[in-house]
Amino acid sequence: MNFYAQGIEKAENGEEYGEGNLFVYPVVPTTMPIVDDMIADGRAERIMHETGTDHVTVIALKMTHGVGSSDSDTGKTRTWWANANQKGKRNLLFSRALRMPKGGFAIESIFTAAVTVAEIVADLVSAPVTIKYPNDVLVDGAKICGCLVESKYQAGDAPGSERFLNLGVAVNINVTPPQNIIRERAAITAVTSLADYGAAIPLHEFLEAFDRRYAEI
Repeated sequence: MNFYAQGIEKAENGEEYGEGNLFVYPVVPTTMPIVDDMIADGRAERIMHETGTDHVTVIALKMTHGVGSSDSDTGKTRTWWANANQKGKRNLLFSRALRMPKGGFAIESIFTAAVTVAEIVADLVSAPVTIKYPNDVLVDGAKICGCLVESKYQAGDAPGSERFLNLGVAVNINVTPPQNIIRERAAITAVTSLADYGAAIPLHEFLEAFDRRYAEI
């Protein structure tokens, strides 16, 4: 059993998991602030160095106040429905600390994440898969994934010298969010999940595929 599967299984039993560069929680308000803190206090950089990896990943089986993108009209951050709470029927919810890519453009990372998810989903469903640039993945026009990225710096770094990114990804794998909630919170009113298309993939296998394809793009 790989470490993604181990961490998720432990969290399914109500326990927190933290080994190497992976942290899994049964339930949190949202994963983004956890990664923010890890970047700010230097833990993310230390973990990357000690594990020889290029990221630190925080997964939640359930988020009570998931963070979405900002509304272009109001400037307010939307919340993302992430309350699937049936054991074994989860959506994939994670945030990841990454080093800022060369050139320092965060938008490249969020688009890479969206393309990565789109490729995985396209292998699992027969319906058309598209990207609403730069961060939403759609299946037949309905949203199945949203990505969010923020540039970050460690405490003590000068403002404007951000060296890290906090990448958040939410993929509807086993549960489709209620339509009425999505209409209240998001610009896209149609939502879907892999389960709607009869597709099934364990969360840890989706993460493994994400890692492989993200590195190749």
